[in-house]
Amino acid sequence: MDNRTATKKVKQIRIIWAILIKDVIDAFKNKTIIMNLLVIVLIILAYRYGPSILLGSDTYLIIHDGNHSGLVERIRAAQVYNPLAVDSIAELERILDDIDTYNIALVVPPGTDINPQSSEPVVLHGYTLWSERDKIDGLKSEMESGIAAILSHEVRIDIVEAIQYSADASGPMHMASVALVVAIFFTATLTVPQLMFEEKQAKTLDALRVSPASMSHIVIGKALSGLFFSTMISVVCFVMFSSYVIHWGLAVLTFMSAAIFAVGIGLSIGILVEQRHQLMMAAFLPGGLLILPVFLIGIESILPGFLRQVFPLIPTVAQAILFRHSCSHALHLPDLQVPTLVILGSVILIFGLLVFQMRRLDRQS
Repeated sequence: MDNRTATKKVKQIRIIWAILIKDVIDAFKNKTIIMNLLVIVLIILAYRYGPSILLGSDTYLIIHDGNHSGLVERIRAAQVYNPLAVDSIAELERILDDIDTYNIALVVPPGTDINPQSSEPVVLHGYTLWSERDKIDGLKSEMESGIAAILSHEVRIDIVEAIQYSADASGPMHMASVALVVAIFFTATLTVPQLMFEEKQAKTLDALRVSPASMSHIVIGKALSGLFFSTMISVVCFVMFSSYVIHWGLAVLTFMSAAIFAVGIGLSIGILVEQRHQLMMAAFLPGGLLILPVFLIGIESILPGFLRQVFPLIPTVAQAILFRHSCSHALHLPDLQVPTLVILGSVILIFGLLVFQMRRLDRQS
C-alpha cells in the first residue's frame, strides 16, 4: 500500500469517525431517542423481573415423592410453598425448566420417614437451576426451617444437581431470548431512522453530501452509531440475564448478528422515510412481522405444523434460537446450522439492498 492510498484510507476513517461521534452526541440530545431507549430498558427489566412479581403466590414447589411419605400432603395442609407433586425426576427437571417455581425442587429419597423417632434430621434431596445457583444457599436455609416447622422435626436439604436449561425450554430462558432480540431490534430500528430523519429535517444531510463525505461514509457512520446504541442495550440485557448464559461465544455471536441485521433494517428505513408520520409506522411494520413470531416460539407446540416449519426461517426467530442454545447445557452443531444460515442470508440480503440504495443516492447527488 503506497502513501497516497494509506492517506486516503485514513481520511475516510476520520470522516466516518466524525459522523459517528456527531450521531452519538445528537442522539443523547434527542428526547425522542432517549425516551425510546428508556422504554426499551424498562421492557428488559419487565422481562427479567415481571414474571416473578406477577405470579407471586403462584410459584410452585416441585416435589417428587416416590416413597409416598405424605410430605406433599403435609405441606399442602400447612398452606405454604404451593406444592406440585410430580411422578418422576425427569418430570421434575422438565417443569423446573419451564414454569415459575422455587429455585429448589425436592425429592424424597426412598425409605425416608418424615416422622422419625430418632433425633436424626429428615434428609431431602434438592434439585436447582444452574442459572439460580447464587441464590440457593439463602433459599435452602429458609426452606429447611419452613419444612422443619411443618414436620416438627429438623430437616436437611442436600443439593444433588444443578439443572441447566434445555434449548427448547419455555420458561425464563425463553423470556431472556425474547428480551434480547426485541431490545436490539427496536434500539436499531428506532434510533438509526430517527437520526437520519433529523438530519434530513435540519438539512445537515444535504450539507454532508456536498462535503468530502460520500453517501457511503454517511451510511457507515449511521450504522456504527446504531451498533453503538445496540451494544449499549445488549450490555443491559447481558447484565440482567448473564446467569443464564453458558456458552458466551455463541451469545455474543447472537448479539452481533441481531445488531447488524437490525441496523441494516434501520438504515433502509432511514433512507426511504421522508415524513415524520411515516417514521414510527416504518419501524413498527417490519417489527410486527419479525418480532411477533419471536413471542410465539414459546408456545410452538400448540401452533399449526406449517408455522413451526416456517418460523425458524425468520431471522429474528433464528437469533432467539441461537441465544437459547447459548444458554443450554449441550451444543449440537446440526441444530445450529439452519439458524446460522438464516441469519447469514438475511444479513447479506439486507446489506445488498443497502448497497443498491446507496448507489442510487450517489447517482442522484
